[in-house]
Amino acid sequence: MRDALPTVEDVRAIYFKAQRKKNIIPQHANLTPRYNRKILELIESISLGTDPIADADKQTELDKLLQVKKEYETQVFAGMRDALEARILRAPTAIRLRYRQIGDRVVTVFNKNRPTLMLLDRFSALHLSRAFGIRPVGRDQCVRVLTNTFLISSGGSEARQGVLKRDIQAFYGSIDHELLLAKVDGHAGVPRFVKQHVRAVVTAYARLHGASRGIPDGVPSSAALAEIYLENFDSAIRGNPEVALYVRYVDDIVIVTEPERLTEISGQIDKLLSKVKLTKNESKSQQLVHPMLPETSIDYLGYKFVFAEVTSKLTIIDLSDAKFKRYAEAFGRMSAFADAVECWSSLDSVDTYLAMFEYLFRPHATADVGHGMRIVTGLAYSGRFLRIDNKQHSNFGDLLTFARKEVGKRWGPMNKALATGQVPQCGCCGRDIPRWTELEAVIAGAGVGFEVMGSAALPHVDEGLRIKVGRLLWS
Repeated sequence: MRDALPTVEDVRAIYFKAQRKKNIIPQHANLTPRYNRKILELIESISLGTDPIADADKQTELDKLLQVKKEYETQVFAGMRDALEARILRAPTAIRLRYRQIGDRVVTVFNKNRPTLMLLDRFSALHLSRAFGIRPVGRDQCVRVLTNTFLISSGGSEARQGVLKRDIQAFYGSIDHELLLAKVDGHAGVPRFVKQHVRAVVTAYARLHGASRGIPDGVPSSAALAEIYLENFDSAIRGNPEVALYVRYVDDIVIVTEPERLTEISGQIDKLLSKVKLTKNESKSQQLVHPMLPETSIDYLGYKFVFAEVTSKLTIIDLSDAKFKRYAEAFGRMSAFADAVECWSSLDSVDTYLAMFEYLFRPHATADVGHGMRIVTGLAYSGRFLRIDNKQHSNFGDLLTFARKEVGKRWGPMNKALATGQVPQCGCCGRDIPRWTELEAVIAGAGVGFEVMGSAALPHVDEGLRIKVGRLLWS
């Protein structure tokens, strides 16, 4: 039992992993903002410094501050560890869940946002991952591997491949409680308190939904439980010698095989899903046989893989139709915001418009201080694996057209004022439009695509404006 209890390093790893998953900017993703501000100032000052003696003094101050920060964090994590250990030893058996509205989705979460309960859930997920050897493949890795496989198969005069896409119908909501608990309870490497926690979560779900199937989609440990549930399914597919490639991200599956093996492997998948009481989502399932005469495509994880006519070679990787719709709606919200602005001499309005446009296209990062983590945003993130042929129509090209039209109709006429050496003025009050240099850069860069997306990362705007822009674009 003692080996199963948390250490300070366990808590540290859980805490920072949870913050990364929320995509929180690094200097805000820890416990010590008061130290961080001074630390960042010192690092920047040292990097720009020209006085060796003064810089040495600053380095000494920085080293001391980093040590103080580390000791403080360790103290906090030790307290969290003690609270978590007390909860484990107290062994609560009842958990309550509730519904929560997130955007247009309703998810199931813990009834109350209690830090120790959330920590227990994440610690249980950590134990489950270790016991079952869970190594989930990331979204990026799935896209890269699938791209490379399609490119390799395009080496000859035509691509010969069978492509099978399967989506599991209501995956989280269809997981059978009896089968899941049997797997968890039957594993000798899972501590008793973890088994008890999993049973409490499953029981709470059954009580809330009145069903013997399903796990909460808003609880962290559910990701590990879902991987455990499909453990035998994954092993069976990977063990099939006829499968050239098998990638699965949660409930999205793609298999590449010889064309003549497609029907056989499709039947195997259906049987394996049936064994664990799951079914395929017919509307999101595809089966392609290459080579074939018409152009074909397959959507996977936000991308559309488009294959050529006759040869069936991969020609472009575009934004998926669903991702295109999401960004088109965001562009619409940006235009609606701009249409509602009464006066463009307002610095707040210009700042918001600029931030909306730049967060849609440009990459962003924290100040380059050596230990900061690059955080890409918008199309710079969603479209980083695009392979576009400008001669062909694409969803991505349509978004660039939207961008050109937006800045063209809104700022084009005002831009003519620059020819006379004047700063463009607001039509309602005659005052200068602030930050025109930045607006001019947006006009010049609008819709150029990869050049902007691959440019140097911008620093994040202040936290309040960043949150405001996120709500305006995506809510």
